[in-house]
Amino acid sequence: MQDQIASLKDAEQKLKAETAKVKRLETERDALLVKNTNLNSDLKKAEVYKEKYYKLTKYKWIVWGLGVWILV
Repeated sequence: MQDQIASLKDAEQKLKAETAKVKRLETERDALLVKNTNLNSDLKKAEVYKEKYYKLTKYKWIVWGLGVWILV
């Protein structure tokens, strides 16, 4: 009987430890989800900026071309 009680108390302690571990991991998961959402929004903003930059590079080459043409 004593062995069963000791085993039960040991199992309860393990259960409490695992429950705390699960709560910690759930908190970490939630933090990672928030961070992932923020990074995705930043990525979308960066892609919009990249598209605008590439659209404006043609003007940069036109200016350089005109500058070289004037020097020649």
